[in-house]
Amino acid sequence: MALFGLVDIKMRMLRVGELLKIQGFPADYQLSGNQSDQKKFIGNSVVPDVVRACYETMAEKFETHNKKAA
Repeated sequence: MALFGLVDIKMRMLRVGELLKIQGFPADYQLSGNQSDQKKFIGNSVVPDVVRACYETMAEKFETHNKKAA
């Protein structure tokens, strides 16, 4: 972090394996590229539970809308 002028930070950065676990990736998931590329990939990912919740909410709204239209 000193490279970026941040020298007073006392916490460590999370490792790629820890980030994968936080985002809900399977334990055997493999990434390619360097550490920076891997962290970018993980940062741009969406937790599967979030996608499921969005889908279920949209499906519920769609069903409600169809019942009202019928």
